[in-house]
Amino acid sequence: MPLTMFDGITGPEKYKISKDAETTVLLWKGRSVKANHAFAKDKFNKDSTAAVLKDLDKILQ
Repeated sequence: MPLTMFDGITGPEKYKISKDAETTVLLWKGRSVKANHAFAKDKFNKDSTAAVLKDLDKILQ
């Protein structure tokens, strides 16, 4: 599982990271992003974690 950190607001253009996000979770399969979850400051919590986990089937199949 790669962890990527970078300077700047939106990172590499192809990642399509929201400038308003404090935390972004990208789920990849191969070289394609299958799910993109962006969370504003203080919004990454138990409910948001559940939303990310629901998308795991997109990369595990």
